[in-house]
Amino acid sequence: MFRETSGAGEPSRGAPVLALSFTAHRTGTQSPPLLSLTMHDRLSRRPVYATTTHGARTTLWRVVPASAGTLAPVAVIVWAAPSSGSGSGRAFPAVERNGTLKHVEEVLTTRVGTLFGRSPAKLFVAGPHALACRWKIHEFGLGQRRLSALTSTSTSTSSTTTPSDTVLAEFFPPNVGVLKPSLTLYSPPAAEAADDIVLTALLAAAGRDDWRSTQNQSPPIEEVRQSLSAGLGAGESFATLPPYTSTTDLPSY
Repeated sequence: MFRETSGAGEPSRGAPVLALSFTAHRTGTQSPPLLSLTMHDRLSRRPVYATTTHGARTTLWRVVPASAGTLAPVAVIVWAAPSSGSGSGRAFPAVERNGTLKHVEEVLTTRVGTLFGRSPAKLFVAGPHALACRWKIHEFGLGQRRLSALTSTSTSTSSTTTPSDTVLAEFFPPNVGVLKPSLTLYSPPAAEAADDIVLTALLAAAGRDDWRSTQNQSPPIEEVRQSLSAGLGAGESFATLPPYTSTTDLPSY
């Protein structure tokens, strides 16, 4: 298990602003495939995000209930993008967002741990305020993982300034043996950075070749749209999620 602690003790977290559970698009799978599923808010039961995979391309969608269940693309993960300029012909994973294609390491940078210092982490920038964040990965046997998204803030006194970690999100990715896969975002300021947190969670948890076993499990996108629209009530929007005050508000699965 990877461990990383700050001098200020345990990281702090606010109340949850979004708690997502996962449902596979296709029935009959033991655990919902990360690259072909719907993410539902656990309190309102409505869909919030979805992933679909066709070929080597995984699309992360945000559900826009105010527009009758329109799916707005957040980003496309291209698992085998052609390498230009290197001449090697080798493919690499990339992220296409806002018309720009970036190598995955430009979106989620791997920080290698040291023997006596920092633990391994995945670094990313999130939200309109460009928060410097990192996914910390905990492994605890049988291939199970928990990921924590952290950002560092500074607490000042008259004589010292101490960095303190704040938990933005906690992620239990779908896997064999994980009974309740979930992604919970905490405030502040995870709500503003939700798209970046969900996207980088996928990149941090998915294997580079997972698309090969998932590519035939995603239904046509129109079928996904119809299914998600059916799960929305009239007038619902992202801004009107039921309020969370603590994790005890969350219903069981």
